Amino acid sequence: MYELPFGVTPYVTYAQSFNPVFGSGVCATVCAPQRGEMVELGFKYNPTPGNAINGAIFDTTERNRLASDPDDDRFSIQTGKVRIRGAELEVLARVTPELDLIGAYTYLDARVESGDNSGKHVETVPDHQASLWAKYRLSLLGLPGVTLGGGVRYIGTSWDGTDTLRTPDYTLFDAMVRYETGSWRLQVNASNLFDKRHLTTCLARGDCFLGIGRTVLGSVTYKF
Repeated sequence: MYELPFGVTPYVTYAQSFNPVFGSGVCATVCAPQRGEMVELGFKYNPTPGNAINGAIFDTTERNRLASDPDDDRFSIQTGKVRIRGAELEVLARVTPELDLIGAYTYLDARVESGDNSGKHVETVPDHQASLWAKYRLSLLGLPGVTLGGGVRYIGTSWDGTDTLRTPDYTLFDAMVRYETGSWRLQVNASNLFDKRHLTTCLARGDCFLGIGRTVLGSVTYKF
């Protein structure tokens, strides 16, 4: 990473990974360790305080990745080689002293390159993901400790690992209200605000998984 004088910080990342795969009922025999390699090029740009643009492109390869066994749902199989290439962009903007916006987009091209299902999409990985979140502080209304937030998340289509079953895309809405006074913070978050019924993924063996319905979580924080 190198910081340039006009607010742009380009960076490059290279990493290798090694992850033993344990557990009964996973592979029919002993699982080989999962190995990975990643190269990422990106930048961080801070034009003014409170505003930032972050972007990256990356290329990741994985060997011995676990996948569902279409012939026996009690076990998993290990793919020969998986390659995940993509790009991501994030924008943080302070529109006014009271209003903040956060937007993000990710594109993924995840394919099996060798072994079983070569050339097919990697299961459960959506091609596109996007989100937009807004926070508004009610200081102009005489409530400086109150912040309201709302956002939308889009998850694109994904596949089952054999390019037979396609899971449709879906859009979810979230909300937040927060109150801060002194060292205390009280906050309530709601995910999937409209309780939309949706499928998160479908696998080659034929089973699909329902997404989580409306979830409301409250928290109390004391800072010292």
